[in-house]
Amino acid sequence: MVKSLVDICLSRIQISLDLVSNAGRYLPRVYKEILIQRIAAHDQLTESYLPYVSYNLFSESVRKIDFYRCEQITDKVLELISSSRCKLDQLTIHGCNQITGACEVVCNNPSIRNLILRGIEEKGDNYMGSRNQDDARHNELITMMSRLCHNLEELDCELFQLNDECLECLGQFCPNLIKLNLHGCVRFHGEALIKLSIGCNQLQNLDMSYCGVWQEHEREALWTLPTSLTHLSLCGVLLSDKTILTECLQRLKKLKSVRLCGVPALDDSSLEKILQYTGACLLELDLSGGQGTALTDAGLSFVTQYCIRLESLAISLLRNVTGISLIPIFQNPERAACIKSLFLSVRNLDSEMLFFVAESCLNLERLEVSGVFCVNDKLLFSLSEGCPRLEDLGLKGCTQVTDEGVCRVAQSCPLKKIVLAGINNLTDRSIITLANNCHMLHEIYLNGCYKVSELAIRYLVDCCIPRLYYRHVTPNANPNQLMAKNLDTGQYCQVDGMIYNAL
Repeated sequence: MVKSLVDICLSRIQISLDLVSNAGRYLPRVYKEILIQRIAAHDQLTESYLPYVSYNLFSESVRKIDFYRCEQITDKVLELISSSRCKLDQLTIHGCNQITGACEVVCNNPSIRNLILRGIEEKGDNYMGSRNQDDARHNELITMMSRLCHNLEELDCELFQLNDECLECLGQFCPNLIKLNLHGCVRFHGEALIKLSIGCNQLQNLDMSYCGVWQEHEREALWTLPTSLTHLSLCGVLLSDKTILTECLQRLKKLKSVRLCGVPALDDSSLEKILQYTGACLLELDLSGGQGTALTDAGLSFVTQYCIRLESLAISLLRNVTGISLIPIFQNPERAACIKSLFLSVRNLDSEMLFFVAESCLNLERLEVSGVFCVNDKLLFSLSEGCPRLEDLGLKGCTQVTDEGVCRVAQSCPLKKIVLAGINNLTDRSIITLANNCHMLHEIYLNGCYKVSELAIRYLVDCCIPRLYYRHVTPNANPNQLMAKNLDTGQYCQVDGMIYNAL
């Protein structure tokens, strides 16, 4: 894989804003947005370089700013953005722990349609991530909502503690809201959800995963969800009433994506009733299990029967399935070509099904098979040949996989994320091959891979264009390795496999 000329030029400009006079004057908006993201991702927003970034890149033409896990994003950076008169459509601040709030920059950009403030920890009295300052956070959010009003289309704050007042405020001020993330919110009640549903009747994407345990009569508020919904997540919602679950979903005729991971009311019979009404339109279905999940292969046969347009399917952690009832999906070339994401971390998964997936899903982009014993190099060879668009691969605990299989996939697929934790026979060969072929890799997990060196990981980080997030923890050494004391340093080191020159 070779970098494009555009990418090489942008990389050069990225480090030369202090040397090129008025560089921003000649840069189109899209390249300014790319450079802002890259400079933050590579920790180049130093005190000395920030003025040049602000002068050349923070301008009225900028519409999108995306900051991800950058400790150099401070209140000063947000003030510069606010004073630059940017007319932002989208603002994303994810995991930037040196800021004390985003209210000012949001209020100075009332044109913002997509607001994403996630993964921010406590840092000051009004900081968005402080769980001990709930009232201040709610007031700040309400201020932003009242300022954005009809323009706001997406809100994802992941505050975990949105209350009734916040939801009622959304219903009052933001009638054009299309996407809302309530993941983990446990302080709102059924009445507030009803007011939200009435006020935001154009809502299309709603995430209610792991929301609080309501009283029995409050759960009926699910019947009032807007019929405009196309994406709904109820993962982890402790709903045991099968009637409420089935009737809630049956009335949502436009559903394209539904996530029911860990919902106690889901079993073979309730799944059949749901899919009879919604299956023909569904593109994404998450049935992943948890403790007490009653789904079996008989229930999955209804997925084969009704979900004829499916693009994404998750059945991970289901104890009583093998996946054999899903094989007809992958035997049909037209249906198999539609599949883009599969989450198949099932202990008893049928190996024949996996090979059907590898050979027939030409457009597969994401595959999760962590903990599946039958996954081996042969399967990875098939994936490298049959799935040229694979970007996300989860192989955690697949102990039969070796460097051969990982290298083949790295050389054939444009990987962006790979999970290799628990595969303790992998070496630096896999990491170097990933570095040389997967320049857009942004996540890798290597816990337990004790044969992988820190030097190889640093090489990988240097070769990747975006900010690479990696985890490499090896708390336990291989019990069979040979250790010896270095007489020069007095430290013990690994000596098996070392080559010595004859004196």
